Amino acid sequence: MEFCVACPEGTYGDKVGASECTKCPAGTYNDLIGATTSHKVCRNCSAGTYAKHDGSKNCKLCPENTYQNKLGGIKCIICLDGYESLKGAVSCSSVKIELTFFLTFMAGVTNIVVFLVILSVTVIKQRISVLTLEQQERRRQQQQQDH
Repeated sequence: MEFCVACPEGTYGDKVGASECTKCPAGTYNDLIGATTSHKVCRNCSAGTYAKHDGSKNCKLCPENTYQNKLGGIKCIICLDGYESLKGAVSCSSVKIELTFFLTFMAGVTNIVVFLVILSVTVIKQRISVLTLEQQERRRQQQQQDH
């Protein structure tokens, strides 16, 4: 009497009574035990992940400075010089663009600070002018009272 054995993760049983399980192809995975062809067993790895070998039970995230922008990836693509990515990325971004954005942002902040300083100086100058005029008016009134 023969017993059926459930196929392990990363594989599926494609024939009744088969003595071996079939491995899911690279770029796909199966995290179910005892999967058969009646299930959608071998699923594509999502973008940002990959399964390098046949029979994978899960997909791995692409490491930093690599990416995978398609479903069913078997490897990750290395970012070009001057570009970078985080773990599990679907694309690389330019280091230069991020630096340019930062510098532009800081230039904007600097412009705001300069504007506020100029505005403050202008307000202070106007206040001093008003105080000076008030002092001159008081002196004149004092002189008139003294005479």
